[in-house]
Amino acid sequence: MTDRALPDRAPIVAEPETPEALVEPAPPRRLARFRGRLARGRERLAPLERSLRAADWAPLILALLILLSFFFRVVWLDKPEGALIFDEKYYVNAARVILGLPVPEGDPYRDARRGLDPNSEHPPGAKLIMAASMRLLGDNAWGWRAASVIFGTLSIPFVYGIARRAGGGKGLALTATFLYAFDNLVFVHARIGVLDVFLVAFLLAGVYAYLSGHPILAGLAIVAATLCKIGGLYGLGALVAYEGLRVVRDRLATGRWAVRPLRPLAITLVVFAVSFPWLLGTLDTFWSSYKNPVDHVRHIFSYGFALTRPAGPQGQESDPWQWLLNDVEMTYLRTDVQELENGQVKATRPIVFFRGAMNPYIVGIVPLAIGYAAYAAWRFRTDGAFLALALFVAAYAPFWPAALLAHRISYIFYFLPAIPAVALAAAQFLHAPQTPRLVRWAFLGAVLLGFYGYFPFRVIPS
Repeated sequence: MTDRALPDRAPIVAEPETPEALVEPAPPRRLARFRGRLARGRERLAPLERSLRAADWAPLILALLILLSFFFRVVWLDKPEGALIFDEKYYVNAARVILGLPVPEGDPYRDARRGLDPNSEHPPGAKLIMAASMRLLGDNAWGWRAASVIFGTLSIPFVYGIARRAGGGKGLALTATFLYAFDNLVFVHARIGVLDVFLVAFLLAGVYAYLSGHPILAGLAIVAATLCKIGGLYGLGALVAYEGLRVVRDRLATGRWAVRPLRPLAITLVVFAVSFPWLLGTLDTFWSSYKNPVDHVRHIFSYGFALTRPAGPQGQESDPWQWLLNDVEMTYLRTDVQELENGQVKATRPIVFFRGAMNPYIVGIVPLAIGYAAYAAWRFRTDGAFLALALFVAAYAPFWPAALLAHRISYIFYFLPAIPAVALAAAQFLHAPQTPRLVRWAFLGAVLLGFYGYFPFRVIPS
């Protein structure tokens, strides 16, 4: 054999074997088409998604919150059938006397003079509103309570407006509104015929009008609150404290006192000072034995100062510091059902239970909320913190010296006008940068749980 040169060839290198599990199979053609359609769909929906995110949902959420609150306040309004709840025995019967209607045997004011307000320890405003409702709807549960439902529901958007006017964002304002709407004490008083819901509604209207730049309307609204219950004066105290904090802030910032910003406050005070005695005297002329508003106001305060108990609270009475613990809850109305076993009572449980008590989670956050408001007022000097503190101090603080020095009898529902301040302060705490969002949502969920736990109807009425 002859040796011949072999042609040049590339060296053969063996490729390493790759396990089948590491080889990514090509996607099936159908799956690839589906992924393409999905990507194109996302592109087409992107403008809609951006629009939804940019949309202002606050008005819709507020409207839904108001409608839901109205539903809870009006459902089963006439249950238990024919029963008066808590102090309705005084105020419904006072409205009956004003209208000249008969008062049941054994009820208060049965022998009172017809056509005049027999409940002279309070101004006649709220009772006249209830009487008008009863004239329109009849002497029944709807007539007794419809006005409370209306005014209680109308107070809810005022909380939102106050939070916004005080510098809070929409989320913070909605949170404050939610807390106020789902507090048990607010809820119960907004569906029974008593005075306090009218006081709070007009007071909030006055604060909102003042923050909106309408001091005359603010003065008139606070007059209306005071014509319902003398505690309407809390509104004036809150505005004075609020403006006082703002003046001190400006003094610290500029080094001089600024008097000009106090002009709206002066207008509100003058409107109140002129209008309240005139309107009270006018109402008294028609529906009261008092023909002099000074005498009537003197009677209201002397009656209130006479309600003392040096030995300390008894029964459902309580001291103001107990309210912060939801202590001494009041039974407004309770209907029980008994479970029998072999002819013996095995258990007794309520099927209707109206209680005078706050939502336990809302009252439980009071120390944190008011503490944070005080911190924010000192550190950041915001109007929202000033307003929450001013409302809280004006509506709650006076009961401490009254209890400690004068042994004034008081009840847990006296805390009702302070709850809007608690809602504002709690919302500020929950929306603070250091508060995790998860904590905020968990707390709102707990508030709903507390509302359910205190809901007065434990079974669906038949």
